[in-house]
Amino acid sequence: LYLGSAASANEAALDKLAITHVVSVVERNLQPPFGREHLLCQIPDSDDADLAPVLRETAPFIEAALRGGGRVLVHCERGASRSVSVVCAHLMR
Repeated sequence: LYLGSAASANEAALDKLAITHVVSVVERNLQPPFGREHLLCQIPDSDDADLAPVLRETAPFIEAALRGGGRVLVHCERGASRSVSVVCAHLMR
């Protein structure tokens, strides 16, 4: 399970780490990374954004990927808030 910013979701980095699944927790629409399973969770980067629906959506995706031997990158724009919350929630399960 990897954590990063939008910049870390580039093709070269994904290839180097053999990432098979990407979770994008961002406000904007993104193109899915080529050749990888992708979950796009569009949510604003604000203090009052409700992360509960995102956590319910990402949990089974991450769990299934890891259970199947996949490598998952969870990222938001800066890798400092939304993606960290998703990874922490997964680790606390």
